[in-house]
Order: sequence, then C-alpha cells, then structure tokens
Amino acid sequence: MARDEAAQIGACLESARAVVDAMVVLDTGSSDETMAIARAAGAEVYHFAWNDDFAAARNAALAQSRTPWNLILDADEHLAEGAEQLRAAVAKPADFIGVLPVVSGFDLAGQVDTSTAWIPRLLPAGVRYQGRVHEQPVSEWPRVRLPVTIHHSGYRRAALKRKQGRNRKLLLAMLAERPEEASLHYQQGKNCEVYDDFEEAARQYQHALQASALLSRQPAAQRPVVSAPAAAAGRDQASTPERANGLATISRDQTLMSTVRPFS
Repeated sequence: MARDEAAQIGACLESARAVVDAMVVLDTGSSDETMAIARAAGAEVYHFAWNDDFAAARNAALAQSRTPWNLILDADEHLAEGAEQLRAAVAKPADFIGVLPVVSGFDLAGQVDTSTAWIPRLLPAGVRYQGRVHEQPVSEWPRVRLPVTIHHSGYRRAALKRKQGRNRKLLLAMLAERPEEASLHYQQGKNCEVYDDFEEAARQYQHALQASALLSRQPAAQRPVVSAPAAAAGRDQASTPERANGLATISRDQTLMSTVRPFS
C-alpha cells in the first residue's frame, strides 16, 4: 500500500481510541507501514497467510478475542458517532447481533455522494463468519439496529481501482459452488455496476431475481437452511461470569482486532 493507505489503520484505531484498551492486529501480508502504525497505536501484531477468504481472516482475528462483544471495523472505516449508544449496547447481555449504519462515499459527477447500508457489525463472542467475500456472521441471535455510525471510504475511485478484480474472482469461486444462490448473483451485479460493467450487472441482477423467485415457490421445508454452530458457542462464552463487557475491532484488509476495556 501507499503511505496514505497504510495510515487508514491509524485512523481506524484513532476513531475507537476513546473506548479501546488493548488491540490486536492480524496482518494478512502488508508490505507497507501497517504493522509499524499498528504497533505505534499500542496494538499487538500477528500474521495470517491470506487465502482468498475474508471469513477465514475475520474468524482468525475473532479467535483472539476474549470479550463478550466484538465490534467489526475494516481498515478503510472509522467510527463517526454513537459512542454512548455503543457503551449502552455492550452493557447488555451478549444475546443479539448489532446492525449498524455504514455510510459509504462515492465519487460521482465530480462530487462525493454517499449511501448507507445497515450491516451486522456488533457480534457476541463465539459468532463466526461464512463466505469468501461479502462474508456474513452465522448466528440465530436476533438482529437489532443501533445508531452507531461507521464511515467507509472503500468505494472511492482510488480505492476501487486498487482492488479491481478481487471481489469478482472470489464471487465467481463462490458461484461455482452455489450457482443458484440469489445473494451471490446480486453481489456480483453490484460489483460489476461499480466498475461500470452495466450489461453484466443487469445479467447478474436478473439471475438474482430468477433465483429468488424459484426459492420463494419452494415449500418452506425444502428451502436451504444455513447451520449456525457458532450460535451455541456464543451463548456459552457470553455467559461466562468473569468476563467483562468489551469490544473488538477487525479490519478486512489487515484483519485488525481491538479488545476494549470494560464499561461501568
């Protein structure tokens, strides 16, 4: 990465500094100043061999956590507002998934526009991810929206150029395994659209609609069910009485984790 890209790690950590007590960075192969910046911020740095699987990297980072709660942040994100609401959320029992608004910036017609997506980012201990890309936490816990805003710069023009082709490759690998999964076609459509491949985007969206229609016509008993082995583990770990409330932040590109101090 270039110097300004590596500095995103510092910005990510700095945004959480008010609530962070200890941090662990799981580096997936950076060749810039990422590790030095992380250490300067007080983080412990570990290494993970990148294997084209974001869920594997996130899960490796989550395995380092010893707190009831984990707040997920990517290297190109920072906490913008909602610290008090976050403190209130982690003071509660770890028996739900926190869904947070992620505000992404886009370069459009010479100006920066934004869009907001609500994404599960506050996870109880024991919950793990599934999926090579656009990975999702696998859990039966209910989803609860929290007004804790995250700002994301990964869709800006320069960032998109750096990672062009990456998500397409991973989505194609997943589609080879599950060709009728509507969500994968939808994500591939989005990926094509941001790179101005509108014809292929339209095809992928059409595939997604067709797959969704087929699924909706199946009897409920015949629809695929995603297993959630991590949910039970999350209940066991979250109920351990000696564990204080805390958070962890994890970045996507250099998987980052921060264990935070208890809240009183």
